[in-house]
Amino acid sequence: EEVNSNSLIASGEDSVMDSILSFSTLLAAFISIFFHISLEGYLGVIIAIFIIKTSIEIIKDTVDSMLGVRTDVELSQKLKDHIAKNDRVNGVYDIVLHNYGPNNSIATVHIEVDDNMTAREIHGLTKEIQGEVYRDLGIVVTVGIYASNTGDEESAMIKEDLKTIIVKHPEIIQMHGFYLDRNKDFISFDLIFDLDYDDPKKTCYE
Repeated sequence: EEVNSNSLIASGEDSVMDSILSFSTLLAAFISIFFHISLEGYLGVIIAIFIIKTSIEIIKDTVDSMLGVRTDVELSQKLKDHIAKNDRVNGVYDIVLHNYGPNNSIATVHIEVDDNMTAREIHGLTKEIQGEVYRDLGIVVTVGIYASNTGDEESAMIKEDLKTIIVKHPEIIQMHGFYLDRNKDFISFDLIFDLDYDDPKKTCYE
């Protein structure tokens, strides 16, 4: 447990079960000899149940480490807060955080930045975030980018109008990644729906 090794923890649990099995067999033998009561059958069933339970837990932990499991919400919030404190980051979205064993967490995240930042500035910012997150939280993070219209009154008005429409749909939890591209006469944004809502396409096409 001190080194966060699942394999060592599993080995320890296996050793504990062996110890319990040996002690229980010895105890049953003494009871049989001195009290003439046979407990081997009952004891065998109880031990078998514990062994099966422990085996399932060990297998689950091993498979989780191989396939990855979604990390707890508290760590996701820590990651979001850590990135959001950077004054060049306008928003933090789309966090996907998985754990692949002790001290091996991998995350992807999108950050929103001003659209007048240069490629050099964005590169420096993402590398800075990756270094700080790994140093402080031990998470390897890949950073994607959303551009945010800077100093554009028209895009701000359109965004507010869009928010007015979205408010009428309680199944929509959040909108982010809004961007107005005048060159293509195109607006892009992401919507986050409630998991209990089963028909997001219906809302999008309304």
